[in-house]
Amino acid sequence: MDQDTLTVLQKLTHSDDFLKATALPIDEEHFIQSEQAKKEWEESNKSRGLGKFFLIILLACTVIRLLMFNPKPLFDMVPISIYLAAVVAMILVYVGILFVGLVFGFKVRKAARVKALKKHFEEQDLIFLDNLDHFSVTVIRKTKDDIQQAKEGNAESLFSLSESLLNGKILKTNYKVAIAIASVAAELGNSRAALTVAKAFNKERHSDFNDKDDIDNYLDFKEDQNNYILWLQKAASLGSYEATSKLQTLGKEGSNSVGECSAASVIKNALGPIV
Repeated sequence: MDQDTLTVLQKLTHSDDFLKATALPIDEEHFIQSEQAKKEWEESNKSRGLGKFFLIILLACTVIRLLMFNPKPLFDMVPISIYLAAVVAMILVYVGILFVGLVFGFKVRKAARVKALKKHFEEQDLIFLDNLDHFSVTVIRKTKDDIQQAKEGNAESLFSLSESLLNGKILKTNYKVAIAIASVAAELGNSRAALTVAKAFNKERHSDFNDKDDIDNYLDFKEDQNNYILWLQKAASLGSYEATSKLQTLGKEGSNSVGECSAASVIKNALGPIV
Protein backbone atom coordinates (compact mmCIF):
# COMPACT_ATOMS: atom_id res chain seq x y z
CA MET A 1 0.00 0.00 0.00
CA ASP A 2 1.44 3.36 -1.01
CA GLN A 3 1.53 6.32 1.36
CA ASP A 4 -1.28 8.23 -0.39
CA THR A 5 -3.68 5.27 -0.15
CA LEU A 6 -2.70 4.70 3.49
CA THR A 7 -3.44 8.36 4.28
CA VAL A 8 -6.84 8.17 2.56
CA LEU A 9 -7.66 4.94 4.41
CA GLN A 10 -6.72 6.37 7.80
CA LYS A 11 -8.71 9.56 7.30
CA LEU A 12 -11.75 7.63 6.10
CA THR A 13 -11.71 5.05 8.90
CA HIS A 14 -11.25 7.75 11.55
CA SER A 15 -14.05 9.93 10.19
CA ASP A 16 -17.35 10.35 12.04
CA ASP A 17 -19.20 9.06 8.96
CA PHE A 18 -17.28 5.78 9.00
CA LEU A 19 -17.50 5.26 12.75
CA LYS A 20 -21.23 5.93 12.78
CA ALA A 21 -21.92 3.72 9.75
CA THR A 22 -19.94 0.76 11.09
CA ALA A 23 -21.38 0.77 14.62
CA LEU A 24 -23.01 -2.62 15.20
CA PRO A 25 -26.56 -2.31 16.57
CA ILE A 26 -26.01 -5.18 19.00
CA ASP A 27 -23.08 -7.06 20.54
CA GLU A 28 -22.73 -10.81 21.12
CA GLU A 29 -23.90 -10.80 24.73
CA HIS A 30 -27.03 -8.75 24.08
CA PHE A 31 -27.78 -10.73 20.92
CA ILE A 32 -27.77 -14.01 22.86
CA GLN A 33 -30.12 -12.49 25.45
CA SER A 34 -32.46 -11.10 22.78
CA GLU A 35 -32.47 -14.31 20.75
CA GLN A 36 -33.32 -16.42 23.80
CA ALA A 37 -36.06 -14.01 24.87
CA LYS A 38 -37.55 -14.08 21.37
CA LYS A 39 -37.61 -17.89 21.28
CA GLU A 40 -39.29 -18.07 24.69
CA TRP A 41 -41.84 -15.41 23.72
CA GLU A 42 -42.70 -17.11 20.41
CA GLU A 43 -43.10 -20.46 22.16
CA SER A 44 -45.64 -19.05 24.60
CA ASN A 45 -47.41 -16.73 22.13
CA LYS A 46 -48.06 -18.94 19.12
CA SER A 47 -51.66 -17.76 18.79
CA ARG A 48 -50.84 -14.05 19.10
CA GLY A 49 -52.44 -12.13 16.22
CA LEU A 50 -54.66 -15.01 15.04
CA GLY A 51 -57.80 -13.18 16.17
CA LYS A 52 -57.11 -10.26 13.82
CA PHE A 53 -56.18 -12.66 11.03
CA PHE A 54 -59.45 -14.60 11.23
CA LEU A 55 -61.42 -11.37 11.58
CA ILE A 56 -60.01 -10.15 8.26
CA ILE A 57 -60.76 -13.50 6.59
CA LEU A 58 -64.31 -13.32 7.94
CA LEU A 59 -64.64 -9.81 6.54
CA ALA A 60 -63.41 -11.02 3.13
CA CYS A 61 -65.92 -13.88 3.19
CA THR A 62 -68.68 -11.42 4.11
CA VAL A 63 -67.81 -9.21 1.15
CA ILE A 64 -67.86 -12.26 -1.12
CA ARG A 65 -71.26 -13.27 0.25
CA LEU A 66 -72.66 -9.78 -0.37
CA LEU A 67 -71.41 -9.83 -3.96
CA MET A 68 -72.56 -13.36 -4.64
CA PHE A 69 -75.49 -13.86 -7.02
CA ASN A 70 -77.11 -16.73 -8.88
CA PRO A 71 -76.06 -16.61 -12.55
CA LYS A 72 -78.71 -19.07 -13.74
CA PRO A 73 -81.22 -16.37 -14.85
CA LEU A 74 -78.59 -15.16 -17.33
CA PHE A 75 -78.45 -18.54 -19.05
CA ASP A 76 -81.55 -17.94 -21.18
CA MET A 77 -80.92 -14.21 -21.64
CA VAL A 78 -77.42 -14.08 -23.14
CA PRO A 79 -75.24 -16.19 -25.46
CA ILE A 80 -73.51 -19.10 -23.79
CA SER A 81 -70.06 -17.50 -24.28
CA ILE A 82 -71.12 -14.38 -22.38
CA TYR A 83 -72.74 -16.51 -19.68
CA LEU A 84 -69.56 -18.57 -19.18
CA ALA A 85 -67.41 -15.43 -19.19
CA ALA A 86 -69.63 -13.91 -16.49
CA VAL A 87 -69.38 -17.04 -14.34
CA VAL A 88 -65.57 -17.18 -14.71
CA ALA A 89 -65.25 -13.46 -13.94
CA MET A 90 -67.44 -13.88 -10.85
CA ILE A 91 -65.29 -16.76 -9.59
CA LEU A 92 -62.09 -14.81 -10.23
CA VAL A 93 -63.43 -11.83 -8.28
CA TYR A 94 -64.28 -14.09 -5.32
CA VAL A 95 -60.85 -15.75 -5.42
CA GLY A 96 -59.16 -12.34 -5.71
CA ILE A 97 -61.01 -10.97 -2.69
CA LEU A 98 -60.11 -14.05 -0.65
CA PHE A 99 -56.45 -13.84 -1.74
CA VAL A 100 -56.23 -10.15 -0.78
CA GLY A 101 -57.85 -11.00 2.55
CA LEU A 102 -55.29 -13.75 3.21
CA VAL A 103 -52.31 -11.55 2.31
CA PHE A 104 -53.59 -8.62 4.35
CA GLY A 105 -54.45 -10.94 7.23
CA PHE A 106 -50.94 -12.37 7.34
CA LYS A 107 -49.45 -8.86 7.29
CA VAL A 108 -51.72 -7.67 10.10
CA ARG A 109 -50.93 -10.75 12.19
CA LYS A 110 -47.19 -10.25 11.65
CA ALA A 111 -47.43 -6.56 12.58
CA ALA A 112 -49.40 -7.42 15.72
CA ARG A 113 -46.81 -10.00 16.76
CA VAL A 114 -43.90 -7.63 16.12
CA LYS A 115 -45.59 -4.89 18.14
CA ALA A 116 -46.24 -7.25 21.05
CA LEU A 117 -42.70 -8.65 20.90
CA LYS A 118 -41.21 -5.15 20.86
CA LYS A 119 -43.26 -4.23 23.92
CA HIS A 120 -42.07 -7.40 25.68
CA PHE A 121 -38.45 -6.53 24.91
CA GLU A 122 -38.90 -3.00 26.24
CA GLU A 123 -40.38 -4.38 29.46
CA GLN A 124 -37.41 -6.76 29.82
CA ASP A 125 -34.92 -3.98 28.97
CA LEU A 126 -33.62 -5.94 25.96
CA ILE A 127 -32.44 -4.72 22.56
CA PHE A 128 -35.13 -5.17 19.91
CA LEU A 129 -34.21 -5.41 16.22
CA ASP A 130 -36.65 -5.98 13.36
CA ASN A 131 -33.97 -7.96 11.53
CA LEU A 132 -32.78 -10.03 14.49
CA ASP A 133 -33.10 -13.21 12.37
CA HIS A 134 -30.23 -11.98 10.18
CA PHE A 135 -27.89 -11.98 13.16
CA SER A 136 -25.89 -14.74 14.78
CA VAL A 137 -22.80 -14.82 16.96
CA THR A 138 -20.78 -15.87 13.91
CA VAL A 139 -22.14 -13.01 11.78
CA ILE A 140 -21.45 -10.45 14.51
CA ARG A 141 -17.88 -11.69 14.93
CA LYS A 142 -17.35 -11.73 11.15
CA THR A 143 -18.62 -8.14 10.82
CA LYS A 144 -16.44 -6.96 13.71
CA ASP A 145 -13.45 -8.69 12.12
CA ASP A 146 -14.22 -7.08 8.73
CA ILE A 147 -14.33 -3.66 10.37
CA GLN A 148 -10.99 -4.21 12.10
CA GLN A 149 -9.35 -5.71 9.01
CA ALA A 150 -10.74 -2.87 6.89
CA LYS A 151 -9.07 -0.34 9.17
CA GLU A 152 -5.81 -2.22 8.61
CA GLY A 153 -6.17 -2.04 4.83
CA ASN A 154 -7.42 -5.52 3.92
CA ALA A 155 -9.02 -5.10 0.48
CA GLU A 156 -11.36 -8.10 0.81
CA SER A 157 -12.60 -6.92 4.21
CA LEU A 158 -13.14 -3.41 2.85
CA PHE A 159 -15.24 -4.85 0.01
CA SER A 160 -17.20 -7.08 2.40
CA LEU A 161 -17.86 -4.11 4.69
CA SER A 162 -19.02 -2.06 1.71
CA GLU A 163 -21.48 -4.80 0.73
CA SER A 164 -22.78 -4.98 4.31
CA LEU A 165 -23.54 -1.26 4.19
CA LEU A 166 -25.31 -1.66 0.85
CA ASN A 167 -27.55 -4.61 1.76
CA GLY A 168 -28.45 -3.26 5.21
CA LYS A 169 -28.94 -6.69 6.79
CA ILE A 170 -26.45 -6.29 9.64
CA LEU A 171 -25.26 -2.70 9.46
CA LYS A 172 -27.72 0.07 8.67
CA THR A 173 -27.73 0.96 4.97
CA ASN A 174 -25.37 3.84 4.24
CA TYR A 175 -24.90 4.29 0.51
CA LYS A 176 -22.29 7.05 0.56
CA VAL A 177 -19.99 5.41 3.10
CA ALA A 178 -20.34 2.06 1.31
CA ILE A 179 -19.15 3.56 -1.98
CA ALA A 180 -16.36 5.47 -0.24
CA ILE A 181 -15.11 2.24 1.36
CA ALA A 182 -15.38 0.38 -1.95
CA SER A 183 -13.21 3.01 -3.64
CA VAL A 184 -10.38 2.34 -1.16
CA ALA A 185 -10.75 -1.42 -1.68
CA ALA A 186 -10.46 -0.78 -5.42
CA GLU A 187 -7.29 1.24 -4.87
CA LEU A 188 -5.93 -1.83 -3.09
CA GLY A 189 -6.70 -4.06 -6.09
CA ASN A 190 -10.21 -5.44 -5.50
CA SER A 191 -11.95 -5.63 -8.89
CA ARG A 192 -15.44 -6.17 -7.43
CA ALA A 193 -15.08 -3.02 -5.35
CA ALA A 194 -14.05 -1.03 -8.43
CA LEU A 195 -17.14 -2.35 -10.22
CA THR A 196 -19.29 -1.29 -7.25
CA VAL A 197 -17.94 2.27 -7.53
CA ALA A 198 -18.55 2.28 -11.28
CA LYS A 199 -22.15 1.16 -10.78
CA ALA A 200 -22.65 3.90 -8.20
CA PHE A 201 -21.78 6.51 -10.82
CA ASN A 202 -24.36 4.91 -13.12
CA LYS A 203 -27.10 4.64 -10.45
CA GLU A 204 -27.00 0.84 -10.59
CA ARG A 205 -26.37 0.09 -6.91
CA HIS A 206 -29.26 0.65 -4.56
CA SER A 207 -31.04 -1.09 -1.72
CA ASP A 208 -34.51 -1.29 -0.24
CA PHE A 209 -34.26 1.99 1.61
CA ASN A 210 -36.02 2.10 4.96
CA ASP A 211 -36.09 5.81 5.66
CA LYS A 212 -35.61 9.25 4.17
CA ASP A 213 -31.91 9.43 5.08
CA ASP A 214 -31.20 6.28 3.07
CA ILE A 215 -33.04 7.69 0.05
CA ASP A 216 -31.23 11.02 0.33
CA ASN A 217 -27.86 9.25 0.56
CA TYR A 218 -28.66 7.47 -2.69
CA LEU A 219 -30.12 10.42 -4.58
CA ASP A 220 -27.30 12.76 -3.52
CA PHE A 221 -24.68 10.54 -5.15
CA LYS A 222 -24.64 12.10 -8.60
CA GLU A 223 -24.74 10.12 -11.83
CA ASP A 224 -21.57 10.70 -13.84
CA GLN A 225 -20.99 8.82 -17.10
CA ASN A 226 -17.34 9.83 -17.37
CA ASN A 227 -16.56 8.49 -13.89
CA TYR A 228 -18.66 5.42 -14.71
CA ILE A 229 -16.40 4.63 -17.67
CA LEU A 230 -13.24 5.43 -15.69
CA TRP A 231 -14.14 3.02 -12.90
CA LEU A 232 -15.34 0.36 -15.33
CA GLN A 233 -11.92 0.57 -16.96
CA LYS A 234 -10.23 0.30 -13.58
CA ALA A 235 -12.36 -2.72 -12.67
CA ALA A 236 -11.59 -4.32 -16.03
CA SER A 237 -7.86 -3.72 -15.55
CA LEU A 238 -8.13 -5.50 -12.20
CA GLY A 239 -9.71 -8.53 -13.87
CA SER A 240 -13.48 -7.93 -13.72
CA TYR A 241 -15.19 -9.83 -16.54
CA GLU A 242 -18.45 -7.95 -15.96
CA ALA A 243 -16.70 -4.59 -16.32
CA THR A 244 -14.98 -5.75 -19.51
CA SER A 245 -18.31 -6.91 -20.92
CA LYS A 246 -19.97 -3.58 -20.09
CA LEU A 247 -17.15 -1.65 -21.76
CA GLN A 248 -17.48 -3.79 -24.88
CA THR A 249 -21.21 -3.13 -24.97
CA LEU A 250 -20.61 0.61 -24.61
CA GLY A 251 -17.84 0.53 -27.21
CA LYS A 252 -15.40 1.99 -24.67
CA GLU A 253 -12.96 -0.90 -24.37
CA GLY A 254 -9.44 0.43 -24.73
CA SER A 255 -10.56 4.07 -24.91
CA ASN A 256 -9.21 6.69 -22.53
CA SER A 257 -11.61 8.80 -20.47
CA VAL A 258 -10.48 12.06 -18.94
CA GLY A 259 -10.70 12.45 -15.18
CA GLU A 260 -9.37 11.41 -11.79
CA CYS A 261 -9.95 7.77 -10.90
CA SER A 262 -8.98 7.71 -7.23
CA ALA A 263 -10.42 6.87 -3.84
CA ALA A 264 -9.78 10.43 -2.68
CA SER A 265 -11.97 11.88 -5.45
CA VAL A 266 -14.78 9.39 -4.77
CA ILE A 267 -14.70 10.04 -1.02
CA LYS A 268 -14.78 13.79 -1.64
CA ASN A 269 -17.75 13.25 -3.95
CA ALA A 270 -19.56 11.04 -1.44
CA LEU A 271 -18.68 12.49 1.96
CA GLY A 272 -17.10 15.87 1.36
CA PRO A 273 -13.53 17.05 2.02
CA ILE A 274 -12.48 14.59 4.74
CA VAL A 275 -9.35 13.48 2.86
